[in-house]
Amino acid sequence: MLVLGDTQYEHGEYTNFLRAYDHSWGRFKDLTRPAVGNHEYLDPAGPAAGYFRYFGRQAGNPAKGYYSFDIGPWHAIALNSNCGAAGAPSCAHGSAQWAWLKHDLASHHQRCTLAFFHHPYRSSTGAHTGKAELKHLWAQLVAGGVDLVLNGHNHTYERLKPMHTMGDVDDHAPWTVIAGTGGRSLVPTPRSTPTPSPGRPSTASTRWSCTPTAGSAPTKAPTASPAAAGRSAATNGSGGRSRSLPPSGPSWWHG
Repeated sequence: MLVLGDTQYEHGEYTNFLRAYDHSWGRFKDLTRPAVGNHEYLDPAGPAAGYFRYFGRQAGNPAKGYYSFDIGPWHAIALNSNCGAAGAPSCAHGSAQWAWLKHDLASHHQRCTLAFFHHPYRSSTGAHTGKAELKHLWAQLVAGGVDLVLNGHNHTYERLKPMHTMGDVDDHAPWTVIAGTGGRSLVPTPRSTPTPSPGRPSTASTRWSCTPTAGSAPTKAPTASPAAAGRSAATNGSGGRSRSLPPSGPSWWHG
C-alpha cells in the first residue's frame, strides 16, 4: 500500500499517529510504503519527526525521505517533494536527491517503474496547480522512462496524460494520477475541465499492469476497467498509450 503524504493531520505528531492513523490504515502498516507530505514537516518535535518515528525504516532515511524498492515487475520510487521547506532536502538540479534519483533510475531495469510523492508537478485544481520546484526531478523521471506517477496534496482525484517538463503531452513521459481524496474535505475541480462530477472523485478506476505486446518487447501500459472504458479508456487497444486528446480542458488533462 502506497501512502501519498499528509498521512496524519494536522501536524503529523507521533501521538496523533498512534491515536488516529494507527487504528485505521495503521492496521496495514507492515504492507505500507509511505511518501512524506507537507503537514508532517509541521511537527513541533522536528521536521517530520512523528512520521519517521511511526513508519521507521519503511519511510527511508529521516534526513532524506526518499527511497526505492522493487515489487514484482515494478520498481517503485518514493521522492520527497517538500523541496527544501522546513528542513526537507532540495529538489534542485545537482542536489543530493536529484543525483540519487538519476543513479537509481540508471541502476534498476524492471519492466515497469512508478514514482510516488506528495505534491503534483502539474494539476488543474484550485489553489494547488502544481509545484514548479519539482521540474528537475520531473525531467529525471521522463528521461528515466518512468511509467506512472502517483500524487496526493490536492484534495481531489484526476488523471493527467503523459507530459514532459514543459507540460506538453508526450507519450514517452509518465501518466499521473492525483489521488488526494482520503480523510479530508474535497475541493472542486474547475468547470472548464470535463469532470464526471465537479468536486467529487471519478467513479472510474484504472488498473495498471505490465502488458507484453505480441511480437515485441514488453510494453508498459495502463488498462481501464469496464466502468471507465466507455468514457476514458486509458489504452488504445494495442497495448500502447492513447494519443487522443480530450475535447476540452488543458492538453494534459485526462478525465
